[in-house]
Amino acid sequence: MKDEHDTQTADAFSVESILGESWQTSGGLIVSQRHALVGHYRAVPAPKAFAVTGKRHAGTTTPDAFRDAWQTPRWLFNYFNMIAGGFDVDAAAGPVNALCKEFYSEDMDALSFDWPAGKKYWLNPPYSKIEPWVKHAVVQGERKGSSVHMLVPDDVSTLWFKMALDNAAEAYILTHDGVEGSAGRSGRVQFINAMTGEKGKGNNKGSWVFVFRRHRVPVKIIPIDRTLCEAEAQSFF
Repeated sequence: MKDEHDTQTADAFSVESILGESWQTSGGLIVSQRHALVGHYRAVPAPKAFAVTGKRHAGTTTPDAFRDAWQTPRWLFNYFNMIAGGFDVDAAAGPVNALCKEFYSEDMDALSFDWPAGKKYWLNPPYSKIEPWVKHAVVQGERKGSSVHMLVPDDVSTLWFKMALDNAAEAYILTHDGVEGSAGRSGRVQFINAMTGEKGKGNNKGSWVFVFRRHRVPVKIIPIDRTLCEAEAQSFF
């Protein structure tokens, strides 16, 4: 997922590239053949299927229907899944991009209820409106035995970032691996396109993972070398 304040990040796909897939029309609905076969789609009325509206990154053309559906790359999820001892619930996902067997979909509206206590939650919220998710994650992390690992963009100038930093037990920041030249790897995460399953082409912000749980000490900030993080996650799983 990308933050709405980005101005340079390019989307992984455009409307034109989507239409390069095999599409079928039925009853006024446009559905990707790929998703129709596996049942992982939510049909959208034809006039709205590829609508591109609202505040946008320069040059981006992600349809509204998929704007907040970017998936966390598996290596990043695996790393924190390992640290947490196994997540129970993906708290903001859907059939296409969920990383846990149990997940809270958009239709369930995870912000409208208290999450069961005693579980470990992974949360990659919609980046178009992060603040209410931070507020809710802080509260849910205070429930007995619960923890919430929340992946957000590096946007330290915002109110929601300050709220997260003030309330988290730990805050992980993905960093460059320190290798100079073209061999070096940025800490910026390439999220996964929910429609194509491919990596996005770019991201001009870094990423943090805030951990909300009951704690009595100030937040501990932990830098993570991106290359080591990915290698460790892939070797463990």
